[in-house]
Amino acid sequence: MANLDHPVAALSSADIICSSCGHPLIMSGRDPLDTVGPDANGEIQSHQLVPGTLLANRYRIVALLGQGGMGEVYQADDLTLQQPVALKFLPPHLQGDRAALTRFHREVSLARKISHPNVCRVFDIGYAEGLAFITMEFVDGEDLRALLGRIGRLAPNKATEVARQLCAGLMAAHDEGVLHRDLKPANIMLDHRGNVRITDFGLAAPVGEAGAVAAGTPVYMAPEQLRGQASVRSDLYSLGLVFREIFTGNAPGVEAVTAEIASTIERIISQCLESDPEKRPISVSEVGAALSVGVSIPKMPSPEHDPFQKYQIAWWMFATTLLGLAGLLAITGQAVIFNRPPGNPSAVLFSWTWCIGAQILLVFLSIGYLLRQSVRVR
Repeated sequence: MANLDHPVAALSSADIICSSCGHPLIMSGRDPLDTVGPDANGEIQSHQLVPGTLLANRYRIVALLGQGGMGEVYQADDLTLQQPVALKFLPPHLQGDRAALTRFHREVSLARKISHPNVCRVFDIGYAEGLAFITMEFVDGEDLRALLGRIGRLAPNKATEVARQLCAGLMAAHDEGVLHRDLKPANIMLDHRGNVRITDFGLAAPVGEAGAVAAGTPVYMAPEQLRGQASVRSDLYSLGLVFREIFTGNAPGVEAVTAEIASTIERIISQCLESDPEKRPISVSEVGAALSVGVSIPKMPSPEHDPFQKYQIAWWMFATTLLGLAGLLAITGQAVIFNRPPGNPSAVLFSWTWCIGAQILLVFLSIGYLLRQSVRVR
């Protein structure tokens, strides 16, 4: 399942301060791609439920899927509905924290508003053995961060498809008035069919009610989000960083590697990453529309793999030769015709018909060949 290192941090100009314990977090030595969490300066406490454990007489634990500063996620079998689910637990040291439990309930309340194939479904919140947990859709796949860590970047066609699905899922959240505020590859799942699910609404907030406290993963946050001013356009900034990573392999905070991408994609990424939010696209739907226009433009294959470009010179030489021969025959035919007695109209008609017909046939053959090769190229 997804990486669960959620951030709940207040950022000052000097460092990152945990809103729960007040400790500075920026010098903790953690991976810069990890989210800052309340226990970033301490070890993650774990109840480590063993496979086979039965919770609430309904959920049987199958395996631990992931853990982080803000909890653990397990795969479980829902014995009532006879289907796999994912259970997300608060870590033990936050189980009695009223603020943490409030955020837990808020996550469920906001996530349940969103119903879309590209958003991981959240079902309910439950309690068992003194532990609070969220029940959600089990996604049989891999998070995007792990995938990019293995392969570097996605193939252009796959990256475009993932980008389009991300736009669709994020648009569904925004349409329900929900800001994600922590969009990053670790919070994006790809199932075994390659379909995208946006996960982890632990830091989500209603549009217009994001508050003055910065929340998110610092390297994926827009400049204004670092100042506590989250908006639809700050989600677009994070989306642009994810786009750049899937198309080029360049993650924030990591030394960039030169990668060639389509000019349309490059333009979309640049617009999303404008430091001034007013210069970014107005909405996710605008980004999705630009992306759709971009992928509709056919990419011409390189000359070494293009049979039309490889043989077109030889074809035109052949066609020119035939046309020249037809012209020569026409001239010869006219000379013969004009030297004949005018009393032989059938010879005149035959010569002219043959010459004109041959040239028309060659023209149509040339046009047909060009159209056929054009279709192949596309």
